[in-house]
Order: sequence, then structure tokens, then C-alpha cells
Amino acid sequence: MPAFRLPEPRTLTWVVSLAVLLITALGWTLLPTLDALPVLRVVLFAIMGISMLGLVFCFPGISDKRSILLIVGAAILLRLVLLPAPESDDVHRYIWEGRLVAAGENPFAAPADDEMWTSLRDEHWELMNHRDRPTAYPPGMLWLMSKVAPAANPVLAFKLLALAGDLATLGMLILLLKRQALPLRWTGFYAFNPLVTVAFAAEAHFDSLMIAALVGCLLAASSHRQILALTLLALAVHIKFIALILLPFLLIRAGNWNKKPARELFFAVGSSVAFTLLLAAATLPFIKLVGPWFEGLFHFVGTSAFNGPLFTLISLFGLTPDAVRPLCYAAFAIGFATLLVARFKGLDLIDSFHVALTLLLLCSPIVHFWYLAWLIPLTALRPSFGWSMASITMAGYFLAWRTLEVHGWWGYGHVTAAILWTPVMIAFAAQHRQLLPRMFHRFKIRSAEQSKGRLGIVIPTLNPGPELNQLLQQIERDSDAPIVVADASQKIWTAVAERSGDTAFKPSKSHDRSEASELPKPVEAPFQSDITARRLALPPKLTGRGNQIDAGIKALDTEWILVAHADTIPHPDWCQVITEAILNHPKAAMFVFGQRFDTRNRTTLLIEILNEIRIVFGGVAFGDQTMIIRRSALESSGGFPAQPLMEDVEVSLRLHTRGRLVYLGREWTVSAKKWQQAAKLRFRTVIRFVATYQLARLRGAGHAATCSERLYREYYPKNSA
Repeated sequence: MPAFRLPEPRTLTWVVSLAVLLITALGWTLLPTLDALPVLRVVLFAIMGISMLGLVFCFPGISDKRSILLIVGAAILLRLVLLPAPESDDVHRYIWEGRLVAAGENPFAAPADDEMWTSLRDEHWELMNHRDRPTAYPPGMLWLMSKVAPAANPVLAFKLLALAGDLATLGMLILLLKRQALPLRWTGFYAFNPLVTVAFAAEAHFDSLMIAALVGCLLAASSHRQILALTLLALAVHIKFIALILLPFLLIRAGNWNKKPARELFFAVGSSVAFTLLLAAATLPFIKLVGPWFEGLFHFVGTSAFNGPLFTLISLFGLTPDAVRPLCYAAFAIGFATLLVARFKGLDLIDSFHVALTLLLLCSPIVHFWYLAWLIPLTALRPSFGWSMASITMAGYFLAWRTLEVHGWWGYGHVTAAILWTPVMIAFAAQHRQLLPRMFHRFKIRSAEQSKGRLGIVIPTLNPGPELNQLLQQIERDSDAPIVVADASQKIWTAVAERSGDTAFKPSKSHDRSEASELPKPVEAPFQSDITARRLALPPKLTGRGNQIDAGIKALDTEWILVAHADTIPHPDWCQVITEAILNHPKAAMFVFGQRFDTRNRTTLLIEILNEIRIVFGGVAFGDQTMIIRRSALESSGGFPAQPLMEDVEVSLRLHTRGRLVYLGREWTVSAKKWQQAAKLRFRTVIRFVATYQLARLRGAGHAATCSERLYREYYPKNSA
């Protein structure tokens, strides 16, 4: 009988993360009522948020088809576990108001606690919230409620309705990720997020229907099906009126106004008319309800205040709610106007929707936890450190039930809200620290005439082994891209110098690198192989990958430059992925494939996870993650950093000020030899070096260059001798 063997660390970690998530979800479901054990709810929600991150960043390396099956299967299982959980008290309002409409009554006529409804009160009226407020639901949503509320088990019916929208969103996200050439595992940001699963599978908020319509709108727009996109946006507005703020971004085709303004104006006007007709056609049956609905909506917006991020932070200074609310609205108006300008100048539709909804929630006076679910599908397309952090910190939202239990009122103060939102704000600032420089430093994309090819490849190396030939052979099988091997091996340079009679360059310890004019240029050397790659022999004093890569890039004239280490093994689909990425992200400054080690253990898994988090949330890549750099953005940012160490960190930070850094998630395999001995010491050293370099960089370019030299001498003492 064969001995039992545990799965490899990545698969095992993913399975454990899923088990923790399911067990925690089961604990949530077993709580008898919505207000039971609120402190325990805080703990359970936070654990679910952390488990979600584990499921995304520890996803097994399997095919796309198997990935879809695994994600969808696990997502459905999680939702089935949460389905019996206590529903939101909002559901009882859906049922009661839906039954009013089904009986021919007008729920806008008076608040639920008005005496005119005395004869229609039932158990759902007893359980619903805010009976003193008029309804704020759009007429179209009330019509849908009237069709679901008469069901034999209306609570289950509304849960299934919410799940239908939820799962439709999940399916469309998978299609969008495939179309955008992005990692399918990013669906996990949505599929396993407690902001989503608790809001829809457990509590049955109908926002899932609006979200499905919005994601469908993005999917239709990505296929240039404008009428379908407008129809789906109109449907989203009928479910939740707030979706209307996204209309302007659908009317503007980014980047086209400078070329053909008359055509674009005609397109915008035509789309506006089409949207108005679509919205009006669905509104006509409820035309008598529109006036009272607006009154209820404005009453809700104008009188409510709870857990709004900006509202909370300003209120800490002692201002009254009536004074804070206009400030929040003004901040939103300024941000929204700036965003419209960015859309005119070329911001894509997904980013426009993402930023618009982010602005809305940050500036809104009232933010319930399920409102954040509006944004979560977009974080699968544009991973957000801030909203991922909120998926954990919003666990504190359930302290509102603790306040009710102890003090008799529902909610919590501004100090508690500030504690919940502060980590989110810090995460936003960390991820988008380059946003302002990017707004002021734009680059002009090189035309096809200016570039001899779309892709060139640079391989920096020092005393390469047989793995270099293996890499070159696979690259040449898949692509005809020109390849430059930038070789700093002493023997190669000596052989070339002897053949050319060049004896002028004599390395010495006192050689001053600042005297760049005295350094001989890289020269072509014969390549001992049948591979057609060009080999650049570099002088010994030009060692260090930054110098090697800089020389290799200068030897090419392509718009895109792939930088690969000599000991890597490409992903089988690497060439096709690059083509798709360039088409779908036309203004990206850099793509990153990612890394997987050829040795699988806990140490290499930890390094893979941290490196992936750093590029996805921090915008900083390491060289062994295989970078594809856009020359236009590189030249605009000052060129490739010709420095011996930290060149990958430096070029990431430079390019981040010019455009997006897109993680492709088609990881290349990297040798783990350097991590097989003294792994802990090496790990601490890398962390220290990156932190030291970034701090030096804050002091200026000169300090960064000096720091790079010093760290190189410390890291490679033999090469520096």
C-alpha cells in the first residue's frame, strides 16, 4: 500500500484556506438571529476576509478550465453553507412592500408606520426596519418585489433572487478576466469575499441584481455593443438609482475626442437619447410613482449618516452633520469632474466605473457593509489593496448590534468608524502613491513606424549554465522576437578583447565608474550555439543586472522589451498572452508574468506569495518575475536604471508614474538554488535591501544611486573586489 503524501504546499494551503472559510461560514449560519453574538460575528467576518486572500494568492497552478471549475464549485459550496443564515431585516421590507404593490397599493403614499396601513400589518411589518421612513426603492424594483413577495416562502425566494444576480456576476467576471488576459484566480476577490457572500447568500440584499447589470454593461461595452450596454445600465438604474452616475462614462469614448470631436459628440448625444428612451419605456407603467419615489429617496439621502469614511473623518473635528454633509458632496463633485476629464483623455471604462464608485462610497454620509459589494467585482479586474483591506476591517460593522445590545441604539460613533476606515485609507494611499505623478507625466506611445518590431528580448547573464540554451531554444520555438544576451562573464570579454586587439581597458580597484566616457562599449561576441541570439560582451566593471539590461535594451529598437533571467522556464502560452495583453491594455507601462520556483516548499511558497502581493498591490516587481517593459514609458521616465542592484525596484517605481503595471499571472518557473541555503538570512536581507533602497530614493536620485552601489558591494562582495 503506497504511503500517504500531503499535497504540495500551495495546494495544501489553498485547501486549508477553503476549509477555514467554510467552517467560519458555517459558524455564521448557526447564529440564531441577525443580532446574536455581535462580537463573535466580528471575528468570523474578519477570518472570512483573511481566508479570501489566501484563496486568491495561494491558488494552485492548474489549467484555465480546471481553475474555472474549482472557483465556481467552491463559490457555490460556500453560498450553500451561508444560505440558511439569518436574513437581513431589509428582506422583510421587500416582502411587505412587494405585497402592497401586488395588492394594488402605493407604498410611496405614506411611511410603513402610518395608520393607513394598519389593516395590512403582518409578521414582516413587525420585523422590517425604519418603518418611520418612506420607501427609497425605485419603481422597477418594487415591481420585481411584487412578483417575488407572494411566494410560499418569500424569504427563500428573495435569497434565491439575490443568489441569481450574484452567480451571474461571477460568470461574467470570468469572461471579462479572460478577455482582459488577466489571471482567472482573481475571480476569488469576488467569489470568496465576505462583503459579497454575507450580503447576498446570507442576508439577501437585492444589490446583487444591480451589480450583475453593471458587470454585464462592462462586458457588452468591451464587445462594442453600445445599445446592450445602455440597456443593462438602464436596468441597473431601475434596481438602484445610484447607478445613474456611471452613465457619462459610457457616453464618452476615451481618447477619441481630439481626433474626431464631431463624430464623438454625435455618438454621445445618440447614446443619451437611446438611454433616455430605454429608461422611460420601463418607467411609464410607474409614472405616477416617480414623484413620491424621489421624495423618499431625497429624504433617505438627506437625513441618514452612518459609517461614511469622509463624513466620519471630518466629523471628528466636531462639526455638525448638517455642516459635514455639504463638504462631502463638494468633495464628490470635484472628484467626479476630475474623473470625467480623465475619461475624455483616455481612462478606460473599467477604471472609470471603479473610481466613480470609489468616490461615491468614500464621500457618502452612509455606507452599509453591503454597499462595498458594488465595487468588489471591479477589484477582481483591478485588484485593490484598500478594498481588500476593507473586506477584513468591515467586520467591525457588526459592532452596531453590540451598541444596540448594551446602549439600546443601533450604530457606533465616529471614533469606531475612523478605526475601521483608517487601515483602508492607508492601503489606498500605499497602492496609489504614484497617482499624482502619473496624472502630470504622460508618455507618447511609439508608432509602428518608429519601432522595428513589437517585442524584443533581453537576457542578462553572468557565467551562464546549460539552462540558458534551454531558455533560448524555447523562446525561438514560440517567437521570432530578436534576442540579446547581455553577458558580463569575464572570460567572454577577455576573449573578445584579445581577438580585437583591444588592451586599453585594464580593470582596477581605483576605476571611477563616473567616467563613463572611458568605459569601452559592449561588443558583439560569437555565440557558441546554433541559436540566432546576439551576444553582447560587457566589460567586467559593467557587471550588475541593471547595467546588463540597459545595454541590452539599447541594442534593440522594439516598443516592448521582455527581460528574462537566464535560469527561467517560460509559461507555455507566454507569447499569446503578451499579444492579448498589449491589445487589451493599450496604455500599460509594464506587464509582469510572475514567478514560480522549481522547488516547492514552504519557503518558496512564502516568497511567491509576498512577491505577488507586492506587484499586485504595491506596483513593485522583481526581475525574476519576468518583466515586459514599454519603451515609450521607459524613455519618458528617464530610461532604464543602469545601476548594479535594485534596478528592478527602480524601473518599477519609474514606470508606475507613467502608466499601469499589469500582473498577467502566467508565471515563469525560476530556479530556487539561491534559496536552498540560509533562506531565512537571505529573506531578511532582501527585505532590508528593498526598504533601505526605497528610503534612500526618497532623499533623491543621487542617494538612490549611491545606495545601489553600496548594496551591490554588500550582496556580491567577490564581484566588487
